Amino acid sequence: MRNKKTILILAAAFILALTAASVVSAKTVDSIALIVDQDAMTKGEMDEAIQQYFAAQQSKMPKPESAEYAEGKKQVAESFIREVLLAEEADREKMELQEGEVDHEVDNQIQAMRKNFPTEQEFNDSLKAEGITLDDLKQDIHDKMTRRIKAAHLMRTKQQELPTSVVVTDTDAQKYYEQHPNDYERVKFSIILLRVSSQATAKEVKQVQTQAENLLRQVKGGADFAALAKKFSEDPGSAADGGEVGTVVRGEIGDAKLADGVFALKAPGVGLVRAAEGIYVVKVTSRGKADFDSAAADIKAFLKKQKQENGINTWIDGLKKNAYIVEDGKVVSAETFMTASSTTTGTSASTSAPTTMTAEDEKRYLASDNYPSLPAGGSLTPFVYAQGFLPDTSDLSNYYSPTSTTQGFPFGLGIQTGIDYSLDTTLQIGLNAEVLRKFSESVTATAGIEQWDSTAAGIGLDLKVLIPLDESTNFILNASGGVYTLLTSSVTIAGTQQNTNLSATNFGGKAGAALEFLLDAQKSTALDLGMDYRLLSFNPVTSSNGALLPSPLTNPGGGAGTVDFNGFEVQAGLRFFLGKDDSKPSK
Repeated sequence: MRNKKTILILAAAFILALTAASVVSAKTVDSIALIVDQDAMTKGEMDEAIQQYFAAQQSKMPKPESAEYAEGKKQVAESFIREVLLAEEADREKMELQEGEVDHEVDNQIQAMRKNFPTEQEFNDSLKAEGITLDDLKQDIHDKMTRRIKAAHLMRTKQQELPTSVVVTDTDAQKYYEQHPNDYERVKFSIILLRVSSQATAKEVKQVQTQAENLLRQVKGGADFAALAKKFSEDPGSAADGGEVGTVVRGEIGDAKLADGVFALKAPGVGLVRAAEGIYVVKVTSRGKADFDSAAADIKAFLKKQKQENGINTWIDGLKKNAYIVEDGKVVSAETFMTASSTTTGTSASTSAPTTMTAEDEKRYLASDNYPSLPAGGSLTPFVYAQGFLPDTSDLSNYYSPTSTTQGFPFGLGIQTGIDYSLDTTLQIGLNAEVLRKFSESVTATAGIEQWDSTAAGIGLDLKVLIPLDESTNFILNASGGVYTLLTSSVTIAGTQQNTNLSATNFGGKAGAALEFLLDAQKSTALDLGMDYRLLSFNPVTSSNGALLPSPLTNPGGGAGTVDFNGFEVQAGLRFFLGKDDSKPSK
C-alpha cells in the first residue's frame, strides 16, 4: 500500500481533472521529490525528513538555499534510497520478520504521537482535521516500519557474512599512523555538561551560559570538580564518576566541536566549550601523543572495519546500478552515485552516505531527460484516439411519452485528435477536435419503427495529469470540454417514410483515466487505453421538417426533445512525445 500522501496526490489529481472542463489550472498538487523503483517520497515528506535530520543533530534549521541545507537533503535522499533498495533485496531473498515485530514498532510510534496531545480526544480531532482515520495512520506507519526493519535486518545479515579474513599488516597500520598524526593525541579530562535544546530560545541559552560560567568560577576558586559534576552534570555516562571521561585519543570523542575545544585548552587547565549537546565545563588534566605501539591494535581494528564497510558499500552500489532512481523530476544515473566514504577520526570512523551527483555530473546530466515515461516541460504531444461508447437511452423514450415504446439499445464510435503542451513533466493542456457517431437507435412507436442516427462534432480544451507508475508506464487523469454541434442527425419517420434532419449546438465534456504504455526505446511513442464518462446532450433541437407528421419531433413543441450522447466510453490511441530522447549523455 502506498503511503497516505501518495493516496492524497492521486485523489487531488483526480478532482483536478474532473473540474477541467470549465477551468484549466496550472497549479499542481504535492509533487514527488524522489522515486526509487516502485517507492516514492513526496516533497512534503522530504521537507519533514530534512527537519528531523537537523533536529537529530541538534542543529538550527538552515535556509533552503544554503549549502548546509543541500547537504542535509542529500543525506536524507541517500538514506531513503538505501532503505528502499535494502528492503527490496530482503524481499528477493525471502527474508521473514519475527511475528509481531512490526506491530510492536507501530504501537510505539502511535503512543509517542499520542503523548504530543493533552487528551485522547485532541489526538483523534487532529486525525479528523487531516482527513484520515487511526487505521489509515497505522497502515501508513506499518508500511514504512516494515521497509525500515527489513532494510536493517538485511544490513546486519550482510555485515555478518563479510569475510573475517581481511588482513591488515603492520605496514598498513604504520602508514596510517604517520598520515594521521593528530588523530592519536591523547587527553585526560573531565566534564560537567549543561544541556541546551536545539529549540532553545536566546534567553534560555543565556541562562545556561550564566550557570556554566558560575560553575567555572567555582572550579577556578578551588571547588571540588567531581562534587559539582555529580550534582549538576547532565551527562549520565560521566556524572556518577565525578565527570571523569578518562584518557582518550581525539578520534574517540564523538563530537568534533567538543574534541576541538578540549584540545584547545591548556593542560592542566579548565574552560567552557560549546558543542552539540550543550555547554561543557571542561577540566583537562594532561595531554600527549600515543606512540605507534600503543595505537597499533586500534588502528588495525579500524582499518579492518573500514575494508569490511567498503565491501558493504560496493554491494549497495551494485543494487543502485540495477535500480531506477528519479530525484526532483530528473533521472539520476546509478553510476554517478559515489560510494560511501569513511571519514576517519582516530580509532573510530563514521561512514558518510553517498552523494547523489557531483557538480560535474549535474552539469552533464542537466541535458538528459526527465522520468523516461514523462515528456519534458515545454514540449508538444500530438495524439489520436479511437472511441467506442454506449450512450444513454432515455431521450427517445421521453420523446414518445406517454405512448408506450420499445427502444433499441444504441452504440457509438468516435475519433479524437489534438495536441498537448507540457506545462511541466506531469501536467499538460491542449487543443482537441472530436467526431462522434451514434448508430442503430430505434423506437417502435404506434405508427411503426422510427430509426435514428446522430453525428456530433466539437472542438475544445483538454487537461492531463500524468503520474508515472514505472519506467515505461503512466497513469493519466484526463478531462476535456468544448463546444459541440449536432450534424446530420436524422429520423426516418415511420409510416410516411419521410426524413427530418435535426440540428443543435451545446457545451459538453468528459473526464476519466487511462494507462499509458511506452512503445519504443526512445520512449517517444505511447499507447493509451482508458475509460471516460461523457456529459453531452443537445436541447433544444431544430427540425428541418415542419409538416404535421406522426412524430413528436415534427409536431408543434416537438423541438423540445433531447438528442443524448451521455454515457461511458472506452478509448485507445497513440501519443507522440515530440523531441523526446532518453539516450544517456556520454561520460
